[in-house]
Amino acid sequence: DHADYRFDQIALSELVQDTLEKFSILIEEKQIKTEVALLPCLVTSDERVLSFLLAQLVSNAIKYSATVNGLITIRLEKPTSETEGARLIIANNGPGVSPEDLPFIFDKGFTGCNPGRQKASGLGLYFVREYARRLAIEINLPEPELETSFAIELVFPVV
Repeated sequence: DHADYRFDQIALSELVQDTLEKFSILIEEKQIKTEVALLPCLVTSDERVLSFLLAQLVSNAIKYSATVNGLITIRLEKPTSETEGARLIIANNGPGVSPEDLPFIFDKGFTGCNPGRQKASGLGLYFVREYARRLAIEINLPEPELETSFAIELVFPVV
């Protein structure tokens, strides 16, 4: 609970690439295709905590992507105005989250009714929400696009 954050300018696209590199062996092992569209973009945040947040989201995207022809898409959209923050969308093409589970996915200990989540602790997305709140990062659950079934969007604050 001790807040020892160090806020700096971070090259978000590089941090996302570093996160993907950490999971490259698992991505290759599960034969998951990745589609990545990253534009150079600086955000102000705590790099250590943001790295943890990204690792949780990429790990979930890998874990819950389709078992055959798995796909993870990551897209970084730069702000279009001075009042809008950068947007990072991480999506996969797995079974998705049932509509009745959606309101609870960030709750501590919640694992949902999907059979593939029975070994989950229910802490990953809880920590994502808590750390995002502390870093003033907005979390949205946008409608998945054509090739994906679940997406999480992070909207970074304008500093």
